[in-house]
Amino acid sequence: MLKGYLNIIHYFNRTAQPCEYPLAQIRKIINGLGFVGKKGKMLSVSNYQYLLQNPFYHGLIRYGGEFYEGKHEPIITKKLFDLCQEVMANKSKPKSPKLKPYTYRGFFRCGECGCFITTETQKGHNYLRCTKRKNPCSQRYAREDAITSQIREVIKKVSLSSAWVNASINYFENEKMKIAQAESSFAQKARNELVEIETKLDRRISREKI
Repeated sequence: MLKGYLNIIHYFNRTAQPCEYPLAQIRKIINGLGFVGKKGKMLSVSNYQYLLQNPFYHGLIRYGGEFYEGKHEPIITKKLFDLCQEVMANKSKPKSPKLKPYTYRGFFRCGECGCFITTETQKGHNYLRCTKRKNPCSQRYAREDAITSQIREVIKKVSLSSAWVNASINYFENEKMKIAQAESSFAQKARNELVEIETKLDRRISREKI
């Protein structure tokens, strides 16, 4: 088995990391190089899985359900071993089917029955329709581009005109300038009062010395 693992590492170090390949592909490639087991038979996918999950190859020995540091020299790093375990664990998880990236997926509910609106593709066009999961519903299909046009019209009605935007910007700029001027005036007044206080103190000290 050690020779088998060395064959795997030797081959994939020249191409890519072994954990980047599906186990079935690893089996196919390495078996194609002529590697066989003790009985002269080609190894199965489970054999290769065992090889890649065996901590012996990164320096540990499993004994009595515990792991111990071995005296042998590791042939792979602990980092590579952990990466392989993570990749194999993720690949073993069932993958949910990918949903099509429809623009309005999950955005709307039917105004008649309250069910979600779903999107389907028919003859190259996207259509929105009620899922009708709760009660019978009389609403029919609607083209996605028609819905988009309606949304744009609504946005135009509530959008701000450029004149209003410019007037608002000018107003806030003027307010900002007034606040800056007021702060500057307050700071100057405070400095003047401080100078006046210091002058009075100097005069008083001078009189006391006389």
